[in-house]
Amino acid sequence: MDEPEAPPARPASPGSPVSVEATRLDDLVERAIHRYDAALRGFLRWKMGVEEDEVQDALQETYEHLLRYRQSEWDELPRALVMRIAANVVIDRARHRASRHTHHHVSVDDFDFESGEATPERRLLAQEDIALVKDAIRDMPERCQEVFVLSRIKGMNYQQIAGHLSISVKAVEKHISRALALCRQRVGESRQ
Repeated sequence: MDEPEAPPARPASPGSPVSVEATRLDDLVERAIHRYDAALRGFLRWKMGVEEDEVQDALQETYEHLLRYRQSEWDELPRALVMRIAANVVIDRARHRASRHTHHHVSVDDFDFESGEATPERRLLAQEDIALVKDAIRDMPERCQEVFVLSRIKGMNYQQIAGHLSISVKAVEKHISRALALCRQRVGESRQ
């Protein structure tokens, strides 16, 4: 009976000798990959679901584990071994997902997370604006300042202010308009 021929050696890259034995070991894993690829893909899809990216990752991890058997004495890697490695990869990935609770994660891409709360920058600008408005109020003419404080700080309406200060409602409106213009001017100047 004739002995089977050893597979031909691959050409060595310059500076790295490759023995026939090393080529045989690499071919062992390569043959297993080609022989069991379809079965592995089917098994992984069945065990993991339809996420093709996950299946590809698990398949790649299975192949990486197969490389450990390059030094084995087998002529062919047994199908049971290859499938057991794939099953262990599935189990490890499930444990990892469970420990990370990834099945509870929700993609944030579908949500708009605009907060009602001001950003630190907006808070700082608001504090600066408040300081400018306080300065503007201090610099207002006395009657204008009094009307503005009664309206905006004390919460009195125009008729109440008019009665309290014994002036007309029209005068209250003019003082408020002037006070607001002074505040806007002060804040506007700081933004330029």
